[in-house]
Amino acid sequence: MHYFTKDDSIAGNQRWHLYAPVQVYIGNKVLSGSTKDISVSGIHIDVDGPLDKDEKVTLEIFFEHTELEDWKEKFLIEAEVIWVKEKPDSTLASWEMGLRFPSMSDEQREFIYGELVDLGENEDR
Repeated sequence: MHYFTKDDSIAGNQRWHLYAPVQVYIGNKVLSGSTKDISVSGIHIDVDGPLDKDEKVTLEIFFEHTELEDWKEKFLIEAEVIWVKEKPDSTLASWEMGLRFPSMSDEQREFIYGELVDLGENEDR
């Protein structure tokens, strides 16, 4: 199964479908789920609990079982919740949300621009 594919459907903003485990940390609270897609501006995830719009969180994305496992095992980044949607018919991750990356380090930017772009181009072939 491919965990990663490129999607240019949003004009001016490349995003990549990335299916990897994720944990969301907010204070003493930890939510678990999976990523759906990622771009340089933010990420779309499904998790097992709700967060409030505008909450600031830390995301930990795990790449052990994806095409990116050779780059690093996990990726930490600060994010802010932009929207939240309940998924009442879901049994595992009953909340879907979009988060933006307010700032990122050079290493994080290199990961998204470099590793993800390169992998996305290879998926196109």
